[in-house]
Amino acid sequence: EKESIYLEDFNYKEEDDEDRHDIPHNSASSTDKDIRKHVKKIISEFIVSKELFIKQRIGDITKYYEIDQTPIGKGSFGVVYMGIEKDTLEKRAIKKIEKINIRNKKRFFTEVQCLKTLDHPNIIKLFELYEDERYIYLVQE
Repeated sequence: EKESIYLEDFNYKEEDDEDRHDIPHNSASSTDKDIRKHVKKIISEFIVSKELFIKQRIGDITKYYEIDQTPIGKGSFGVVYMGIEKDTLEKRAIKKIEKINIRNKKRFFTEVQCLKTLDHPNIIKLFELYEDERYIYLVQE
């Protein structure tokens, strides 16, 4: 099974050469065809993780969303409101979580990390994460 590629994998250091793919160098023995073939192989193995596309912003969520102040639900961590993205007019569920109520920060952020990576029709999708001085906002489908 193929693994996700994270940004830190792209931090190239010269001493990492032996761990990298052997890219054909411009020499008499390598041809453009060999190089194209090798690049195709690398690209075919390349998988971009979903979590790279989930925005994390610090600041005022109301710059990006109109949020109805009538709660549509309540969970163990916070209250859920209906929000409309100002640019696209897409409706989103926005879970507003007071930071002071997060007892186990490591567990909370582990769960958020799981939501960022999951993509299944029976699991709610996480689109964005906002944080201000008092709250964390999870923007979900």
